[in-house]
Amino acid sequence: MKKALLAIIFAALSVTMACKNNTPNEAIEKAVAAYQESSKATGMPSKGKADTLLQAYQSYVDQNPNDAQTPEYLFKMGEIYQFHQQYDKGIATYQTIVDKYPNYEKTPQAMFLMAFAYENYLKDTEKAKQAYEAFLKKYPENQLARDAKFSLDNLGKSPEEVMDMILKKNKTATADSATAKPKTK
Repeated sequence: MKKALLAIIFAALSVTMACKNNTPNEAIEKAVAAYQESSKATGMPSKGKADTLLQAYQSYVDQNPNDAQTPEYLFKMGEIYQFHQQYDKGIATYQTIVDKYPNYEKTPQAMFLMAFAYENYLKDTEKAKQAYEAFLKKYPENQLARDAKFSLDNLGKSPEEVMDMILKKNKTATADSATAKPKTK
């Protein structure tokens, strides 16, 4: 009796583990296809299909927290949340990546996107400032560092103010180069 019970438990565990390691799993594949298909007619994926895809990703993440694909699915979730204007959920998802997957290749991008969302969508300049500063402290040489510095320098300014500043800077640089004396040997 004990042997039969152990065999059943072992078989159940084997089936469960085999399903868990299905990468990417069928639910995600189907949800991705439906999400992409829903955007063909209008150019915009449906909210319902987005929710289904988010549920599929979340289920995978919950069941496979240590899988190499998990941070990628989290990143995709963040993108979907942002696209569908669920900015707080997008930020929270990116924060999960920063906290739990610091070595993931897109962690710097996730950190930058958090700051960007605070600045441009939630209009929370204080949180944006903190997030940009944290990004620059952790990733000063990242390809997005220049963008983060620019955003930090221009927090709270309207697009018109930023454009005026750029035009004045360019005008000054042009005038300076025109009046510079050529070097002689």
